[in-house]
Amino acid sequence: MRMQDIQAQARVAFPELFNGGDIAANWQALVKINPAKAQQFLPVAQEYARYYNQAWQAHQAGQNEIRQQQALVDHINQHNDAADREIPELAAGGRVAAEFRQATADLLREYGVEKDINAAYARGEITAPIQKMIAEVVRGRQQAATRAGIEAKRARPIPPPVQRPGPRYDGPSIDESEIARTIQNLPNMSQRDALRAAANAQARLRAAHRPRNPNGTWM
Repeated sequence: MRMQDIQAQARVAFPELFNGGDIAANWQALVKINPAKAQQFLPVAQEYARYYNQAWQAHQAGQNEIRQQQALVDHINQHNDAADREIPELAAGGRVAAEFRQATADLLREYGVEKDINAAYARGEITAPIQKMIAEVVRGRQQAATRAGIEAKRARPIPPPVQRPGPRYDGPSIDESEIARTIQNLPNMSQRDALRAAANAQARLRAAHRPRNPNGTWM
């Protein structure tokens, strides 16, 4: 709006420059005919140029931001497509994929890292390799739970634990808390360290879901 105001005022004050043709050529002609008036036009031209440059820089910044946002979207979609192809449960599609996605969301929520992982995902940090590592943890948890259910059916009945005085605490165990921290830190690890961490988390999940014998020791 400011540029339009300056241009309108210039048209009134300097009609010689806006009577058609190139403004720069008209100004050169005005310098020869009326140097004093031509000199008066310089501050107006400089102010107009200043606003024009600011507007151009803002336009360029906006275009750069759009390109960066689109590049981020393309990056995220590229890794999502790769994960959909390379994670067997997602590649299966349909109900299998939907249930696996829900199991992943449940695990992240249960371990208290859902918001952090979603924020990292929005920044493009949850790449296909990271998604595959999280899938390994989810898959290990599902397999461990399945084995625990089968073994529990075969095992002898276990007497109920003694309820001691005081409030009962059903929060995550030490192992589960460490697994949650591992998942949260996956985007910051090298691929080698992340693979090792995912394997370790999977082993901990198997151990956490292994049933106990009647004597209370690990089977």
